[in-house]
Amino acid sequence: MEAEQKPTKDVTTGRTDGSASTEESATASVAGSAERNTSASRAATCCGADALPSSRAVLARNVSESPDQSAETLVARLAATKAELERTRSEYAAYRESVQRTLALILPEKPFVIAFEALRRGYTTVRDTQIVRDMCQRVNGPQWDAIFESFYQAVLYYRELRPSSLVQRDADLPQDWFREPWYCLYPQFMGTEQDDVLAKVHSFRDLIDLLPYWEALGIRNLSLLPHYDSDWADGGYDVRAYRPHPALGGLEAFQEFVSAATQRGFRLMTEAIFSHTATDHEWFQRALRGESRYLRYYLRRDGREKIGEYERNGEVICRYRDPDGTITERICLFPDIDRTHGLWVQVKRQNGSVASEKNETSTETVQFYRTFLPFQVDLNLQNPDVLQEFFHLLGEELQLGILGKRIDAVAHWVKRPGTPGDGLPETHTLLALFKSFIHHLCPRAVLMPEAVRPNHIASQYAGIGTELCGNTRSSEGDLVLCFELQAALREMLWFRRTAPWWRVVLQLPKLPAGADWCVPFAHHDDIYLGFFEPSVRADAVQWIRTCGGLVYRGGISAACSEYDLLARDPRRLGLAFFILLVGVGTPFLYQGLELGMSSSFDYARLQMQRRYERLKKCGVLVAEGACMDPRDLHRGPIPRALLWEALEQSEAQGYQVPTRLGFGVAILRQLNALRSARPSLRSGSIQPIDTGRAEIIAFIRHHGSRDGPLLCAANLSDSEVEMVTPSWQLGAYLGTNTATDLVCSDLLRDAGTFAVPDGEREASGAQKRLRLQGTGYVLRLEPLAMQILEPSKPTRQK
Repeated sequence: MEAEQKPTKDVTTGRTDGSASTEESATASVAGSAERNTSASRAATCCGADALPSSRAVLARNVSESPDQSAETLVARLAATKAELERTRSEYAAYRESVQRTLALILPEKPFVIAFEALRRGYTTVRDTQIVRDMCQRVNGPQWDAIFESFYQAVLYYRELRPSSLVQRDADLPQDWFREPWYCLYPQFMGTEQDDVLAKVHSFRDLIDLLPYWEALGIRNLSLLPHYDSDWADGGYDVRAYRPHPALGGLEAFQEFVSAATQRGFRLMTEAIFSHTATDHEWFQRALRGESRYLRYYLRRDGREKIGEYERNGEVICRYRDPDGTITERICLFPDIDRTHGLWVQVKRQNGSVASEKNETSTETVQFYRTFLPFQVDLNLQNPDVLQEFFHLLGEELQLGILGKRIDAVAHWVKRPGTPGDGLPETHTLLALFKSFIHHLCPRAVLMPEAVRPNHIASQYAGIGTELCGNTRSSEGDLVLCFELQAALREMLWFRRTAPWWRVVLQLPKLPAGADWCVPFAHHDDIYLGFFEPSVRADAVQWIRTCGGLVYRGGISAACSEYDLLARDPRRLGLAFFILLVGVGTPFLYQGLELGMSSSFDYARLQMQRRYERLKKCGVLVAEGACMDPRDLHRGPIPRALLWEALEQSEAQGYQVPTRLGFGVAILRQLNALRSARPSLRSGSIQPIDTGRAEIIAFIRHHGSRDGPLLCAANLSDSEVEMVTPSWQLGAYLGTNTATDLVCSDLLRDAGTFAVPDGEREASGAQKRLRLQGTGYVLRLEPLAMQILEPSKPTRQK
């Protein structure tokens, strides 16, 4: 929905436009601190001290409650009540004066009164107002007070409107609800009527009918990829209005979907596309018409010239010089289309704040800054007006019931000349400011920053441990996407060796309390090869091409269906789900992976033609082939009939007869059920187990007193192998007798989807015996087998 200007009531004057008259401004400048103290006193009187009951009222209540008491007893009780009221008044007055002094010291008059009103209503704390003030000053020192006022005016506005049903929903949610698996989808592609890329797109109302599908999978957290109005020329990230896409049913249909999903217990996340808009967005069109307010919405780099470019690790780096001599370098993300970060347009000249009436055709050339494609232009997120737009956008979505925002391209938010424009301190401050804002409205809301960076850098987007409105949380992201672990998981499954995965897992930086790593396998974006070791990257490129994928950007990016890259083997797909759901972090699943969907070349070709036409409208003439975006291979329609057929097949899916359509859904359902039932699999510690084989992955998950230890093991190879583990290891971690064989139940075959009759448990493998041989335990693993073993009573060796 478009973040429209909301009427914000000035709590000092009663105005609804937030403005003050010239006379009032002059009075305020003369009065100075005295006026501020007067305003502080006026606001403080609203704090409710006079609402304390009078002694006469207390006496009347006592008489009515106890009519048989003697006069002496009532007088004594009245005296005690008076003394108690006086103490309460005195303590309250002291507290109120303390709050007044603190806020008056740190805030000018108008921000003080707005913050005090939020404090009076219980929407914030003194500590939070200080932190918000500091963040606003770091984002934009000269205009920090405007950002501060927009922040708290939006808090007051949306907290007053918040439905009681959502307040109760928030109170009922566990604090770590977001650590359950996520399912990521494009709303227009999920459950279409046909498999035809030219067929009518899906609507938000159609998604309501798919809620039982996700319930059957055991999914409650849904992440919606761009649902805003756009040309869909860049996967929906070319936003032309921050409103639900009209082709998907618009705001009314979106509200119906959110309401239906929320009532059924789903938790929804949407995209936060704050770094840029499309050039046909109303804000940019008004900037082209010369409206000064909207010209300031976007980053300008007038006079900047490109002085060179070079390649580094497969990426094209452009060098620029500003009129003051500052040299800036930027990575070019679409080098096959053009190699510049400038957008030169004609803007109507200004005469004051409107276009000149004497010469309506008078224009000037303005160079805007852009990070992405020529039809996208970067916003100035340090502008108070832009931040106000996004405060209201967040407020409106939270009012509907949205519980999370995935932050797109967060590392590119602030682009200070002379710097790489990557993860600057101001960027982290902005992320923390948005985090504070959503917590002022909804204490259970979360942020998922997308930073395609090594883990030691990505971890910084969680911020530090802090308190937000009295709750212990991380100061920035709650879920940090772990792309380095994604690459390690791919390498492990493609090349059948566990060392890459363990290397990343054992070196994962610790995140602050309240934050977790979020681990994707497939997703809507490119396969970034920069996280592969240089010695492995060539093998990865060859494997991707062998599987029918595309490699581009000098070999640093690629695209291919993950199912194709798993050799189209449903058992390997099961292994991917196994590692995602019982390994470290919060699983992040992508649409269609459970169905074994292949690369969507038809959709990619269609999008290539659309993008070619879109670029022509921008005056950018390139070969049609250069408009191919390989990422579109990961997108495209998923027919509804396929979803229900997969569910039916999963009901009858036998463990030994995996099929493409049924096995992925079956194993995902079983793993989700186990993860939900066993705390050790959700959030327990992970302890590596020696296996003696590079193609076997094994570890212990254990959650202390809440759940027993579980041995998770998988064979990545196509051959039957024996896992040999030192007996002392299993004895120490499982707490078992190391002098006997170890009998375990295989939870994957012991219940749920792969149920085995009691009389067939031993023969079918529902029970596993780890044989004691010398000083080690031996476990035989079938090709591509996966097991979750729980020790039972040990049996003496014969």
